[in-house]
Amino acid sequence: MNQGNYDQLRLDVERQSLRSMKRFLDYAKRVRQESGLDELAQWVARILHDPEGVYADDERALAFTVGACEWLARRWCQDMDGGAIITVTGEVDKVRLIRLLITEKDPARQWGLQQALHDLDGKLSGWIQQRALQLASVPGDTAGPDTLFENFVEALEQLDPLQQESGLEHLEQELASERQQKDRLRREIEAVTERAERAVERLEILEEEAKGLRKTLRDERDNGDKLRQERSKRIQFERDAREAASQLQRLKDEYVKLDQRLRETVRRQPATNQPLLDQLRQMAPADLLGLDARSDEQTVSQVRRRFAAVFHSDRTAHLPPWVADLFDHLLGLVNAACDRARK
Repeated sequence: MNQGNYDQLRLDVERQSLRSMKRFLDYAKRVRQESGLDELAQWVARILHDPEGVYADDERALAFTVGACEWLARRWCQDMDGGAIITVTGEVDKVRLIRLLITEKDPARQWGLQQALHDLDGKLSGWIQQRALQLASVPGDTAGPDTLFENFVEALEQLDPLQQESGLEHLEQELASERQQKDRLRREIEAVTERAERAVERLEILEEEAKGLRKTLRDERDNGDKLRQERSKRIQFERDAREAASQLQRLKDEYVKLDQRLRETVRRQPATNQPLLDQLRQMAPADLLGLDARSDEQTVSQVRRRFAAVFHSDRTAHLPPWVADLFDHLLGLVNAACDRARK
């Protein structure tokens, strides 16, 4: 393999999908049926070590990915406490990351590289983990015949050295980087916490203000309702007052007309009623009082009271003065007739 073939391999591995990898050489079917996996490994080795160039570039990329999945699944770290955080230098793609995973011997760093692969391609990482669990459930299953695949991966080192850093200096650099990152995160957390506290305080103040505004709004609404009710009552009172004033004015006008009419009647009264009063004075007591020959003194007293009830001056309090004078004359004639009737 030359440099051009290697660059094409990296490009093809990046572009291929998990579905196309599973369909290649019936990989997913063989895994599901747990048969033909040794034959699959032979096909992968044959395609990868193809000096005559029989197979296409995309087939080589698929064979590389299938071989990597089987190799990593047998050595996959499922759980690890305190795994290392790996920083991969240089250009990172799936081919280089898979090569780092295959060549790494430290379990902690291998676990960190697995996390890096998961971040780069979660579907591929999930398939490898699922395959690892399947292999772990098979008693006595060990690493299969993948020496040819390992030889292919070692041959790629000549075309693209991985430039792994090691030694105490590298560890010190990683530690210093992690400390700087930790300090930066701590400062960011403190700043965010401070902003959150100020935001909470501001929110509490706004809630109190909103509560006060809601109370003020309710009070204003209640006051508005009261003002509208009072305004409606005032308008009704004004309407009633105008109606009463109109009725009072009509009564005044009627009273003035009636008073004028009564005054005119009083003015003409002496000429028309004087003969009537003289006739009443000349009448016999029995005729004036409406008595008969059998009337006794008690009957006369009853008649007096009846006339007094009719012609009493209290009944003329709201009438013109001439009515009271007339009633007094009539009542005087009745009293005099009653006195003569008793004799």
